[in-house]
Amino acid sequence: MSLYAYLHQSGGCDYTIGCGNLLISLSSPTLNEALIELKNTIRDGYTGDRELSSVQLIEGESIKIDVKSIYDEIAKEQMLLKNKRQEEEERILYNMLKKKFN
Repeated sequence: MSLYAYLHQSGGCDYTIGCGNLLISLSSPTLNEALIELKNTIRDGYTGDRELSSVQLIEGESIKIDVKSIYDEIAKEQMLLKNKRQEEEERILYNMLKKKFN
């Protein structure tokens, strides 16, 4: 089981997506050790101007997603749709020309 911490820093944001939000993976095997690791992380990097407004500890499994295959599938679907539209337009033109010259 993996442990993660979702860190949120309010204010002082440059308005980019996800600004002030960070999900970090904790290496500690137990919840108690994770809390100690998290306190050290906050002490070392999130004090003063970078003070956090909230932290959530998340326990669970992570799944790596093959994003490239998703984008490839979307591109294939878009190409099929484009080809279908083009064929429909060509059939309409074909039928108009067929009527005209027959």
